[in-house]
Amino acid sequence: MKSIFIATLLLFGITATSECSTLVMNLTDYETGNTAVFDIDTGTLTDNVLPHHQDSYIRTDGSFIYIIEGFGADNISKYAMSDLTAGHQIYQYSVGENTNPHDIVFFDSKAYVLLYGSDKILVVNPNAENVTEFKTGEIDISDWADTDGSPEAHMGFVYNGMVYVVLQMYDLTSYTNGTAFLLTIDPSTNTIVDMDDETEGIQGTKLLLKNPQSGSLVGNILYLGCTTYGMSDEGVMTVDLNNPNDSQKKIVTETDFGGSVAGIDIYNQTYGLIYTYDENWNKTAKTFNPQDNETGEFLPVPDAGGGAVLVDGLLYIASRDFEKPGLYVISPFTDENPPLHEYYPTELPPDALIFIDTSTPSSIAESVKLPDTFTIKAAYPNPFNPFTTISFTLTESCNVNVDVFNISGQKIHTLVNAFMNSGVYTLQWKAASFSTGLYYIRVSDGVSAQTIRATFIK
Repeated sequence: MKSIFIATLLLFGITATSECSTLVMNLTDYETGNTAVFDIDTGTLTDNVLPHHQDSYIRTDGSFIYIIEGFGADNISKYAMSDLTAGHQIYQYSVGENTNPHDIVFFDSKAYVLLYGSDKILVVNPNAENVTEFKTGEIDISDWADTDGSPEAHMGFVYNGMVYVVLQMYDLTSYTNGTAFLLTIDPSTNTIVDMDDETEGIQGTKLLLKNPQSGSLVGNILYLGCTTYGMSDEGVMTVDLNNPNDSQKKIVTETDFGGSVAGIDIYNQTYGLIYTYDENWNKTAKTFNPQDNETGEFLPVPDAGGGAVLVDGLLYIASRDFEKPGLYVISPFTDENPPLHEYYPTELPPDALIFIDTSTPSSIAESVKLPDTFTIKAAYPNPFNPFTTISFTLTESCNVNVDVFNISGQKIHTLVNAFMNSGVYTLQWKAASFSTGLYYIRVSDGVSAQTIRATFIK
């Protein structure tokens, strides 16, 4: 086994046949809800696809779409991307009356449903075929409940084999903000990890700012946008998930932005968006560099309250403007004042969107062209169990994809899909949930690609 420890650097090109690169938008006017689907490859928007409750969230595990219907409906519906426009529902499961689900976090073959109106986190089987198989357990978080009886579990993230849950601690009986917490769940036991061995009981991580509304995970750094609507000066904070208790930083305040932080979308170490409320409570979007905490110009989008995704160097922003709702496409890297690229109207205002790429490679063949935008080092260690490190250097700023393929050429995991500035980057892939075998790790700038191989041995 030791004879194959020295990695061999191979150059490959992957011929891909794109099934679809799709944006799915959640639409609502606070009275009714629907879903729109936008095909990036063809520029086709299909409106009124999936009617649903007006208080909903949309998520994906990379293959399926999940509609989380909140307070008053309290269920989760699953759809296949291939049948999405046909409205074919795989299942709909209730998560409990008045539990108000806010998020579903996927980890290997299980998932965690975060209930804003409950003191429990549900452990579920997202691939269940009947009601009795859906819920497989629950995690008690009542120790963090405030006077309304709920810790307000709002959003979750996965990093380094652990699941992290953000608790808003927002007292719904008095509409006041308590101290927010970050809980760490060990998926191997479905238990809360004690973050303070010296204090009796199970301790979470107390957050520096109050009422975290939105978050983005970039590598090991969790960015949280926090606001208490004028009651105090919150802002944007970071948490290094390698050391949550002692790594928190307040990187910018609401005073710096001149208003309440309505949300954030951070795409990489140097580029993101930050949203603030204007005098009419519409959300305006500014570019934001998390490396130096500097903001740029406002983007030309009326009420960017539906969030944004960055795909192949273009920003797709969902506008909640009731007079001109829809999808705005911005070219953010062409000049200092990003121009409007395209506009696609929707019947209802979108309040969220997600990107799903179902492209699959058809073959792996030796490349005849070496990339000149970047260089990649061999994975180390190799063979590995369960972590290996991938390092690459960008000589130009570009949109980067780092994908993992199995020996049959099927894409099984995406490590990065973001615009990145020139520089040296290091990523870590944990393969504990995958089978022993040979894998190909490809770095692509959209024009050329470079691939290394790594062997995972359990």
